[in-house]
Order: sequence, then C-alpha cells, then structure tokens
Amino acid sequence: RKSKILGLVRDGRDVMLSLLERYPKADPGGPFCLGRWVNDNKALLLYAADPRLHLVRYEDLFDRPHKGYPVLRATLKALGVDPRHLPAMLYAQSHLFEHSADSVSTAVEAHNHHSFWRPPLLRSAVHLPKDVVASQAHTQLRANQTHRPFARAPLRWPNEMTLSLKHIFKANHDALALLTHFGYANASHNW
Repeated sequence: RKSKILGLVRDGRDVMLSLLERYPKADPGGPFCLGRWVNDNKALLLYAADPRLHLVRYEDLFDRPHKGYPVLRATLKALGVDPRHLPAMLYAQSHLFEHSADSVSTAVEAHNHHSFWRPPLLRSAVHLPKDVVASQAHTQLRANQTHRPFARAPLRWPNEMTLSLKHIFKANHDALALLTHFGYANASHNW
C-alpha cells in the first residue's frame, strides 16, 4: 500500500498570532512562535519532491464554495477519496457538532489535563519552560473551533499584527522566504 501525506501550510503571520495567544509569555520570534512555524515548514519542504506528499494551503481548502471547493476536492482526490463524497461529508460534519455547552466544557477540561501530551519518545527531548503554558482563553477557543462546521477562516494578521510583530517576522530571513515560497507574500515584503 502506498501512503498519502497531506502537508497543510498556513500563513506564518497568522500562525505567529495564534501561537502568541496560546503562549502569551513566549518570545514572538523564539522557538514556540515564529521559530516553530519556520522549523515545521522547513522540515515539510524536505519532502517536497516525495510523490506521496500533497501540499495545500489551509486558507485555500474552503475557498470558492460557489465553484464546489476545488482545492478541497483536489485534496480529497490526491488522498484517494472520491471527491463526489464531498457534499455528504460537508453535510455530516455540519450536523455532527450540534452540541451543548457541556461538551465544550468537557473538551476544555480534557485539553487542560493533557495539554502537553507528546509521544513517549519526545517527552524527554522537549522541555517547555514553566512560563510557556497554554492560556485558558486559547484552550476555550480551540474547544469551540472543533465544535463548529468547516468554514474558511479569515486572515487575522492584517488587522491584528502590530508593527513590532511585523518587524520581528521580517527580521527572520527564513520566515520571509517561506512566506514567499508558499505564495503568501511577494518578494518585496511590503506589508
């Protein structure tokens, strides 16, 4: 059997904001925020030539619903799933997460209890500083997000990224190269 691998990338500026919400005391340019996005995506690109890898931008998955979600359909096809099942999948997902406030509270409680679970091999290799912990607001946000229908997420960085954070991002040459590589910015980086 040939395995299929989905490489999902997201605009690094939005990832940086999201990780700063999760770890409010972390260094924005450090290994838990911008550095994580850079390292994860550089590792992903090591396998760019592997025919099993299907690379897709997160922001494009639910784009153009009026045209039948072409990127999502192509992704399903690349993963060996018949795209004709997409309408049924979208319908089922939109009805699956009709929930009560209790289910969100339970999800938050479970996340808090296991917030730093890692596979056994990584437990000793990864040490998080004591002040780098997920905020309660971020945990609640994630619990709510997993209990709603699929939808295209709007870009946050144009309205929420401060000038200071933009400077930190732009000072990282690898981050700028990745942003350009994935089509999120042009080479001028005039944003």
